[in-house]
Parts: sequence; structure tokens; C-alpha cells
Amino acid sequence: MENYIRKSDMEKSSWNTGKLVSNTTTEKSSWNTGKIVNDPVEAPALVEKPQAPVHTGPFESKAAFVSAIQPLAKQLSQELGIDERVIIAQSAVETGWGSKVKGNSFFGIKAHGGEGIDFTTHEVVNGQRVKIQDTFKAYDSLADSVQGYGAFLQENPRYKPFLTATTLEEQIAALGRSGYATDPDYAKTVRSIVKGKTLRELGGYE
Repeated sequence: MENYIRKSDMEKSSWNTGKLVSNTTTEKSSWNTGKIVNDPVEAPALVEKPQAPVHTGPFESKAAFVSAIQPLAKQLSQELGIDERVIIAQSAVETGWGSKVKGNSFFGIKAHGGEGIDFTTHEVVNGQRVKIQDTFKAYDSLADSVQGYGAFLQENPRYKPFLTATTLEEQIAALGRSGYATDPDYAKTVRSIVKGKTLRELGGYE
């Protein structure tokens, strides 16, 4: 009787032919052919990096205010060369450590005829502290307000001495002379916060 191998048997086994078999099981393995099989490889899912929370409105505590504004002040400090403590202190003066904020106006920048938000503030007029109603620039968030503050300084030539001052004391003095606020003791108030215990402890400054 003649020995033979049926075609169906050959399709199921490759050891006697050395050829790639068509069986679905062996197609997923390459040991019997020496060839690389093209198994589909599932690409790993992309993981989105979590974004920093966007803060709007007033803060409930000084600690929360400093924690939120400090990284933004650091970034602006690197861009403009202003000491980050001055940036934080200015916002603390303008908003009562972030507790009194409307329209995310964290630096009390006036709209000067443009669109903004109206609220009551205090100004020093003829040596007297008076209450007035004025319009201030509004922002989408704390971060937007910090960037708006930086742009405001760069757009106004009167702040050039402030931006070019190199030491902390020179910056505070230049800020006081710039007319940023009508209060003649503005620089002194900013300095008291910069040097004060509260900001040192909350911000980790020596």
C-alpha cells in the first residue's frame, strides 16, 4: 500500500514541508517557520497630564492664597526679573490676601475707560483717604490676572525703573515712586508684607 499524506493533513502540520501553514493557531506562532508573524500590537493608551486647577474668585485663607499665587508669581518673576515676593505682596495689599476679589482683579488695575467691573475702593486724594467707585479690569482667573499684571507693567513706560531695578529694596522703592497707587505709604506697606512673618512662613522664605 502506497504511503501518502493527505493535503488536509499537510495544511495542519508544517514539520514535513518547512512551509508556513495556514492554520489559524500556528499563524500566531513563528517557531515553526523562522519568520516573524504580523500579530497586531495594541498601542498603549495615551495618558493626559493633569492640569493645574484654575482658581477664580476670593480665597478663604491666607495660606490658600499664597499657595495658589506663588507658582504664578515665580513664573512671572523669571520672565520680568521682579522678585516674586513683591508680586505676591502687591496682590495681598490690593485684595486683603485674596479675600476681597471681584472679577478676578487681583492687582487692582483700573480699566481707564475700557470694559471692566465696578466696585468701591479707597484712594488718597489731597492727603485724605476717601472711598470712591471706579472701574477695574476683569480677568478669567487668578493666572490670567497675574499675566495681565505683567503685561500692564511692560506696556507702561513709568514702570521701567521698577522692571530694571535689580535688588529687592530697589524694586520696592521704584514701585513706590511709580505711582501704581495713590497711597504715599504703598511701598512701605508692600515692604512690610515682603518682610513680614506671614509671607515668610506661608511661602517658605527665609
